Amino acid sequence: MSEEMAKALLVKMEILEGEVKALRSERETLVYDTKGLAKALIMSPNYAGKLMATKGFPSTKIGGAWKVSKVALEEWLARNRWHEVDLGG
Repeated sequence: MSEEMAKALLVKMEILEGEVKALRSERETLVYDTKGLAKALIMSPNYAGKLMATKGFPSTKIGGAWKVSKVALEEWLARNRWHEVDLGG
């Protein structure tokens, strides 16, 4: 590989890394509240609230309202199965 091709490849890789970082940043800023989680997972807001309060679920209580980032939700869903989650219902 010529030096010019190597430099061009490095520039292209840096551009792609920048695009990936921008996409990650955008995904990390998406946050669900209880109603948004209920819509995303097609469940009642009551169960979404119980899920948000479940120990081990990656939500945070901010001013009395539960919030969860889209990235944390996706990672949690990838690691857990619904039948393993006890919503007390």
